[in-house]
Amino acid sequence: MNKLTLYDFTAEWCGTCKPVERMIDTEIKPKYSDRIDIMKVDIHKGMELAKKFHILSVPTVILCNQTGDILLRKSGEIKLQDIERAITKGLS
Repeated sequence: MNKLTLYDFTAEWCGTCKPVERMIDTEIKPKYSDRIDIMKVDIHKGMELAKKFHILSVPTVILCNQTGDILLRKSGEIKLQDIERAITKGLS
């Protein structure tokens, strides 16, 4: 079974991050938590990881497969269907 990791790069001060966080918590997590790991990363506390992924703005969502290949990278306005499409493709 493929296991994916969804990184949600965010910051305390980021108002645009709140709806993305809610969407992940209410739509993605209940549906896929047995098949994907969800990592919420505050860019100020997780600077090394933010640097590794070259995060320049928040919110940024990155979906990776087991080997670390990026299947999805979206910043700003992030749509549920974009994330779900990438998850479905990554799990197949």
